[in-house]
Parts: sequence; C-alpha cells; structure tokens
Amino acid sequence: VRVGNVSPQGIGLLRADATDLKAGDLLKGDLQVNDRLIPAETLVKHVTGSVIGGRFQGATDLLGRAIEEYFKIEILGMR
Repeated sequence: VRVGNVSPQGIGLLRADATDLKAGDLLKGDLQVNDRLIPAETLVKHVTGSVIGGRFQGATDLLGRAIEEYFKIEILGMR
C-alpha cells in the first residue's frame, strides 16, 4: 500500500491500494523507513475519497523514532 503521508503518530494511505478498508479496521504489516522494515499496527480512523487515515497502535517508540530520524535527514538534505 502506497503512503500518502506519515508522522510519528499515524499514516495516510492511498485508498486506491486498499479499497476494502473501513474505519475501525486494524491493519498489520511492516513500514519501510529507509532500509529498515518496522512492524506497524494501524487503526483506521477515517476513509475519504482518496486517503485512508490511520493511527499507529501498540509499541510505537521504534517506529516513531525511525520516522523522526527519516524526516531529520530529509530536512538536512534540503539545506
């Protein structure tokens, strides 16, 4: 499933890749951050025309730090 946006707390997925998801569903999988695959559980909070919005559940410390580090590197790279 392609990612539309991401933060340390949640994710926006492109609905075209997961048309069967609805609010309240729990999506389990791995999120690739740079070269790392990190287990992620996401509770679907809302579904709009093109985006599925979800909040990460469970142990999210490792995932949150990896996302923050990714954006830190991206921001430094733009300077």
